[in-house]
Amino acid sequence: MKSVKKHRGPSFEENLKERLKNPEFAELFEQEHIKYKIAEIVKHAREKAGLTQAQLARLTGLHQAAIARIESRASRMIPSLEVLRRIFIPLGYKVDLHLEKLKKAA
Repeated sequence: MKSVKKHRGPSFEENLKERLKNPEFAELFEQEHIKYKIAEIVKHAREKAGLTQAQLARLTGLHQAAIARIESRASRMIPSLEVLRRIFIPLGYKVDLHLEKLKKAA
């Protein structure tokens, strides 16, 4: 029977915490997190409305491929507020911007 080697390096959380100390990495990580959250919200709202990506595209005037890119986070860009408004308002959602004071200001 083979013995299983135990991982002896830092955990994922420890590694991430260390890498987030790098401002460039932290900025990229935050951008990806934002894209992930937007993708999750768009897909959930579309599915809750019972629409396919193609149906949502027709409703919003966007291309189906644009909807797919947003939902998959494949785009290098974060969708603009105008694009988000074009998606959410026809689905019956208000688009709002929320600001929260950082604990440590720049």
